Amino acid sequence: MRSLTSEDPNPRRKPDNWDETFADGDFAYFIKPIVDTLDLYHNQGVDPRAIAISFKQLAENHPEAELRIVGMEVRGEDKFLLRAKTATTVDKSELNALLLTPPP
Repeated sequence: MRSLTSEDPNPRRKPDNWDETFADGDFAYFIKPIVDTLDLYHNQGVDPRAIAISFKQLAENHPEAELRIVGMEVRGEDKFLLRAKTATTVDKSELNALLLTPPP
C-alpha cells in the first residue's frame, strides 16, 4: 500500500497477516471499493455537517450521478473522508471539483 524503503520493506501490507496471501481474485475484491467510489478528502477542519449539506446539494443537482454515501471517516484531528458510490458512467473528477468549488 506504500513504497518499500530499506527501513520498512513491507509497509501497510495487505492482507495484514503476513502469513496469508490473497487467493485468486481476492485482491480485486479488496481494491474494488477504492476504485469504484468517489472519495472526497477534506483536510482543513471542515465541519462534517457542512460537507453533508454540500453533498446533498451535489446529489440533487446531478441525479444522473446516482450518488449514495457509503462511508464517512474522521482522520486525525482535522481530516475527513466522505466516500460515495456513483453511477459507473459518471466523471468522478468533475463531481469532486464541483463539490469543492465554492458557489459564486
